[in-house]
Amino acid sequence: MAADRSGISRLEDLPNVGPATADDLRRLGITRPAQLRRRNPIRLYQSLCRITKTRQDPCVADVFIAIVRYMNGDPPAPWWAYTAERKRLYPWIGASAAPRSGARAGGRVDDGHRARAARPARRRRAGGLPP
Repeated sequence: MAADRSGISRLEDLPNVGPATADDLRRLGITRPAQLRRRNPIRLYQSLCRITKTRQDPCVADVFIAIVRYMNGDPPAPWWAYTAERKRLYPWIGASAAPRSGARAGGRVDDGHRARAARPARRRRAGGLPP
């Protein structure tokens, strides 16, 4: 028997979901946790990539797997518990080069918060002064 998740009304109340992931879900038209039941997390990931016109970090797929499974009755688990499974079943998701410094595509870090965009290195003029 699946666990009762009817008391969860906010996306941010789901395990592994912070403000950035909640915003991503809203972009996908998901405004309530119950809407995640019986959804395909990989299709959600693909839709987010298409909507944002950006290849999202594979960790986003792991988060989607974790929250869909949770809403379908599985016990809460950290998103990284699904990484090996995702890599085995969907190796094409992580086929591109990974973002640097732990930052996810779209300017997010693993905790779901937006990170500052990396600034290009500024050229220095002779004497060490910026242009």
